[in-house]
Amino acid sequence: MNPKKKLPKDSVELSRQDEYMLVEHTLNKAPYYTIFHFFETSKGTRYIARGGSGKKLDAVRSEFERITGKKLAPLSE
Repeated sequence: MNPKKKLPKDSVELSRQDEYMLVEHTLNKAPYYTIFHFFETSKGTRYIARGGSGKKLDAVRSEFERITGKKLAPLSE
């Protein structure tokens, strides 16, 4: 496990629950969705991809809800 210092280039935060965030970014010129666990250190925020990545927002969104235990409000696309 190697925490990253920053999110992928051109990423957009779609939702945040506690210490998890759902992020949209580009992979091979196509939209891609990833769940990140983030935490603060003395040297800044660190990010760890937390599974549930994919091209289909609905699948990643349901995984995000499973991880956080909270339902998300509808996302505007």
